[in-house]
Amino acid sequence: MDKNRFLGNDGLAREIYELMSEFPILSPHGHVDPRILLENNAFQNPVELLITPDHYVTRMLFSQGVSYEAISIPHADGTRSDVEPRVVWRIFAQNWHAFRSTPSRIWIEEIFYTLFKIDEPLTVARADYFYDQINEQLHTPEFLPQTLFKKFNIEVMATTDATSDSLNTHLELAKLNFGGRVIPTFRPDDVSDPQRPGWKSAVSELAKVSGEDCATFASYRNALRNRRDHFKRHGATATDHGVANCETLILDSKEQEKLFAVISSGNFSKEDANQFRAMMLVEHARMAADDGLVMQIHPGSSRSHNHEIAKIYGVAP
Repeated sequence: MDKNRFLGNDGLAREIYELMSEFPILSPHGHVDPRILLENNAFQNPVELLITPDHYVTRMLFSQGVSYEAISIPHADGTRSDVEPRVVWRIFAQNWHAFRSTPSRIWIEEIFYTLFKIDEPLTVARADYFYDQINEQLHTPEFLPQTLFKKFNIEVMATTDATSDSLNTHLELAKLNFGGRVIPTFRPDDVSDPQRPGWKSAVSELAKVSGEDCATFASYRNALRNRRDHFKRHGATATDHGVANCETLILDSKEQEKLFAVISSGNFSKEDANQFRAMMLVEHARMAADDGLVMQIHPGSSRSHNHEIAKIYGVAP
C-alpha cells in the first residue's frame, strides 16, 4: 500500500503527519469495552474481532440481504445461532464489494495491512487465507489487548459508559501498568431520552445507585449530578450525548416538574418527548458548566430505528 495513501501529494499534510506521528495517542472518544483490557484474553477469531462487534459492518451486511442469524449476531438474551466463524467470514468476503468507498473498508484494509501484514485485496477465493493469517496471529502474545495498547503508544483512551455503571473495571485498570490510562466517559442517553427502550428501568437503576428516588425532577437531576461526580472521581473528563437534534428548551422549576411527571407516567406524546430531550440538553449543559465535564454532542443520531431488530438483538451501541 502507498505510504501516502491518505495524504496524496499534499506536502504540508505529510509534514504535519510525520511530526505528529511521533507523539502518543490521546483518544477522547471511543467504544472499547474496558473489560477487554482488564481481562487481557486473546481475541477469539477474526469474526469476533472485526465483524460481530462492529455495527457498521453488520448493518451493511444486513442491507445486502444477510440476516443477523446467518452471521451469528448475539441475541439480547446472550444466545446466538450456531454458525462457524469461518462461514461468517466467507459471507463477509462475498459482500466485500458493498463496502467500496466507505470508512469501514478504509479502516479494515488498514488493519489488514498494518497489523496483519496482508497486502492484497480481500476476495472470495482468498477469504480462507485471510482468516487463517489473522487467526494465527491473534493467538500470539503480541496480540493480547494490553500488548497492543502499548504498541499503539496510547497515552489516554476514553471509553463510553452507561449512567449507572459502577466503573469497577476502570478502578481495577487504574492499578495496572500497561503504558497509558483508560478513563470513563459519562453517557446518560439511557435516562435522558424517554423514547429509548428501557428508559423506565434505566431511571430505576439510576435511583438505586445514586440514593435518590427520582420521583421528582429535582431528585432525578440530583441523581445525575451524583453520577457525574462518581465519573469524575474515576477520571472522567467528558460526557457523551446522542441527540436527534440540538433543540433546547428552558423551563422554570414548576414546568420541569410537570413535564417530568407526564414523562414518568408513560402516557406522553411525541411532542412531550421532544420537549424533555430539549430540556435535558440544557440541564446537562448547566451541569457541565458546574463540574467542568466537556459535552460531546452527536446530533442527528438515529439508533435502533428497526424496532424488531432492537427487540431481538438489543439496542445499538
